[in-house]
Amino acid sequence: GGSSPSPGAIQSAAVAAEGEGKGKHSASDLKRWIHRVRQHKAVGKLSTDQVKLLEQIGFDFGLGITSEWEAMFDKLLDFMLESGHSQVMPAGVHKRNSLSLHEWTELQRIAYWAGRLSPNHVERLESINFDWTAKYVSRWLLFYQDYRGLLAEGGTMRLSAVNGGHGAGEGASTVVGGSSVRVRAGGAGGSSEVTGRRFWRQKQQVLWYTNAILPERLSMLKEAAFGFDPYRKKFREVCGVVEALQGHYKVSTMLELLVRLYDDLMVPEEGGFISSKLERSQVRQLARWMKIQLVLEEQGIEGAFSSQDRARLDSLGMLWEGLEWQMNFEALLKFRAVNGHCDVGKDHRLSAWVVNMRQNRHDLPFEYKSLLDMVGFTWEKRGAWSRMFAQLSQYHEENGHVNIERQSRNNLNNHLGAWVTNQRALWRMGKLSHGQISRLEMLGVRE
Repeated sequence: GGSSPSPGAIQSAAVAAEGEGKGKHSASDLKRWIHRVRQHKAVGKLSTDQVKLLEQIGFDFGLGITSEWEAMFDKLLDFMLESGHSQVMPAGVHKRNSLSLHEWTELQRIAYWAGRLSPNHVERLESINFDWTAKYVSRWLLFYQDYRGLLAEGGTMRLSAVNGGHGAGEGASTVVGGSSVRVRAGGAGGSSEVTGRRFWRQKQQVLWYTNAILPERLSMLKEAAFGFDPYRKKFREVCGVVEALQGHYKVSTMLELLVRLYDDLMVPEEGGFISSKLERSQVRQLARWMKIQLVLEEQGIEGAFSSQDRARLDSLGMLWEGLEWQMNFEALLKFRAVNGHCDVGKDHRLSAWVVNMRQNRHDLPFEYKSLLDMVGFTWEKRGAWSRMFAQLSQYHEENGHVNIERQSRNNLNNHLGAWVTNQRALWRMGKLSHGQISRLEMLGVRE
């Protein structure tokens, strides 16, 4: 909401969030601290616990990164000097990975009417006579209004509006956090039937779970009880499929199951249970479903899970901690399925993460190291192939075969079995040398 926390509450949060237990903060110190916290929140440098603590006291995080805000403010000032007003029209075409000036001004207005725009930003905008009412409405806001209107018609939410319509009349408004974004006459009109509803909702879901949605829009969607989970209506059905697959593969966690499913995509066994039932797209949908459940939990979306739903996910071995690690691990599974190994290039987005795993292998949680072993992760790159082949030769000498049980209690066997799977995949891709193929054939490994 728009209520401001007391200075005492903010100081208490400052001590807890920064781990300081001493000294009082002067007014100037507190102002600098608030500015720094807003910047850290914008670039993801605050922990989940710190964010939750600050949210509990109603801390105002403001909008965006300060340097970016200043850059957009300068663009607005240039526009106003040229046009004499602050009513920026929607841009026809602009880069999708950046805000247009129209979208930025719209977000300032939304945050202002919802009481979420920081006082410093309000002061800066009012210093140039910024008009807080909107003449032009973006397609995003039109769809948002439409979504809330449909909810109101369904009896699940009340929509307060003046003169109705999608920005079509003087004083038309959209509700945000109990306040309204005022829209002047001349805005983008529209009929009650808005085309593209389904695409808009799907796009918001994708932007949300990939963490690419604008913070202010995310707040608006949460306030509208937006359905972030596209699989919500099929929750029981998906859980049933996961349970059956886990029984087949004799695994007990979601991540272990994903490893085995991606294994089957790499080197399908003849008569395999999965190769005839799940396509690559279906495996990725299952992975997406898992990640969505984790993001719902991470963001604390209200009403995301009932107690029964949570218990069901627990029984399927959902690992609730380490969302970022799990996201990276699933991306590594996709890389491995395409390339037959886990050695990402220096320019790959996972490069720093893979290096970090190698450097901190002895400090990794047991669950993480076991999962990386299951995919044949290369802990030491130099001489890796010869070293793993030597281990395979020893296994063959001791057991008389190379049919290594994948889901054993022996992590070395899990790692070795995954390495063999990787070699078979590389063989199929034509990425093994003739010498490597000959040595594998000598031990009974087949493509």
